[in-house]
Amino acid sequence: MGWVCIGVDMSGPGKCGSCASNIANNKFLTCYLCHKDYHSSCLSDWRDISKASDLDLLNRPGVVWYCPECVPQLQGYVHAPQLEKKVDKIEGDIGRLGDLLRESLAQTRSFAEVTAANINKASQEGERAAEISKRIAEQMTRHHEKEEEADRRKNCIIYMLPETSRADEFVSDICPEMHFAYRNVMNVQRLGYKHRNRTTPRPLKVGFVCEVDRNDFIYRFNTWSQRGRMFAKADLSKAERDIEYKIRQQKRHFEEINSDKTIRYKIKGRKIMAVVNNENRFRQVDEVTGLPLESAALDIGGTATGDTGVTATIS
Repeated sequence: MGWVCIGVDMSGPGKCGSCASNIANNKFLTCYLCHKDYHSSCLSDWRDISKASDLDLLNRPGVVWYCPECVPQLQGYVHAPQLEKKVDKIEGDIGRLGDLLRESLAQTRSFAEVTAANINKASQEGERAAEISKRIAEQMTRHHEKEEEADRRKNCIIYMLPETSRADEFVSDICPEMHFAYRNVMNVQRLGYKHRNRTTPRPLKVGFVCEVDRNDFIYRFNTWSQRGRMFAKADLSKAERDIEYKIRQQKRHFEEINSDKTIRYKIKGRKIMAVVNNENRFRQVDEVTGLPLESAALDIGGTATGDTGVTATIS
């Protein structure tokens, strides 16, 4: 029975590659590379085949044998020590690659954290900038409101001046009659748009050098004997005009629900007061019914009498 290395597919014993004789019924080895058969007795290293069998060399998985002719051709193959070195090198490269990957991952995480921090900071800066812009807008609005309020304090409004009269000529003509210096008048203009369906004349706004001049003009105009139905009032803001409008509406409501002709309602200092039987004093009124209160009154001259009562006001 012949001897072969594990993993070699033999089609059957032939002639010995060394002595060229038949190897049938003799111990032999088959080359893993060229598949030639050799007598073990023709091989100096394998003459004692039983010893090799005792060492169990041929039964080990993956063990192969090469004949003397094929051994020189194996010099280009990688020997086991070199293979171990290459494996070690590959493992080292893999380890270094792993370190680089971990370092890159750490840098990526660091970059992500920095980016998130920058985004958060930018968001906070944006919110802070928006808050500052809001404050600036509020300050500018308050500044414009103060400027408008300062301008309004220098203006007065003349009501019921006929449209046929020229505004600037009218004011320049009445100033000498009222003993008011026309040089203190800065500008004169009609308010609103003129249209055919308008039943009342448009108001006239008059601007003055200062608030003192305005107050002086209002007093002189409202006490001027030739003013007729015309009257002058201070220029008010929209909020103040709305308040006065609501007070007038409440006064009209009191006049409608109280048919007693002995009661006359007046607006005094944005308060609705009542005069009963032409007496020389103003009475405060109930804010719901509009009826005069007996417990509180104010002399026409301005002196308060009685207890303080409820005053019908709208704020």
